[in-house]
Amino acid sequence: MSLLNTVIPVAVIIFAVHGAASFHIPGISSQNDSGIVAQNNGSFYYPNQFAHQTGSCNTFQRSMMFGDPTGGAFFDDSCPLYVLSPRITRIEISVGGVVDQLIVTYSDGTRVSHGQPGSRRYTVDLGSNEYITSVFGRSGDLVDQIAFTSNIRTYGPFGSNGGSPYSVDFGGCALLYLFGRAGRSMDAIGFGYGPLSL
Repeated sequence: MSLLNTVIPVAVIIFAVHGAASFHIPGISSQNDSGIVAQNNGSFYYPNQFAHQTGSCNTFQRSMMFGDPTGGAFFDDSCPLYVLSPRITRIEISVGGVVDQLIVTYSDGTRVSHGQPGSRRYTVDLGSNEYITSVFGRSGDLVDQIAFTSNIRTYGPFGSNGGSPYSVDFGGCALLYLFGRAGRSMDAIGFGYGPLSL
């Protein structure tokens, strides 16, 4: 495999494989259809060779954010590294009256943390063939509650009954990363999802 280093103004990242049929993206010379094209508007093209790994899922998507869109500091855990290989293996949830902290661990050892510890901590350890297929909970000015459903079982809900309900079904895709806003607690949460190679 080789990496095509195409420089484009912050808009597109291309990963390519020799020998695939070529296609054209406006503003870019010829690329190939075994590559990932990641655009900063949240849309992606994903290689067909991986699309079968999580059922019918073959595109990367992002949910809306739930909670306060102005509180705390913005974070976005999306990265080609997470898209290409690591999967989520553990989620740690810290709660008090609301969801105070989320810590996500990936299969390559990467660990990302948002928010501050609360009074109670819960840990979701995913099996080797397990992935998150949907998320639900409650939110208002903060993320009040969160629960994760995998292809095997449901974890949670964790938190309180404040706010209004939200839910995101990933439609056969897997949860790949989180984005949102956080300070002393989780102010807002969103979910990036797509195909996962197990």
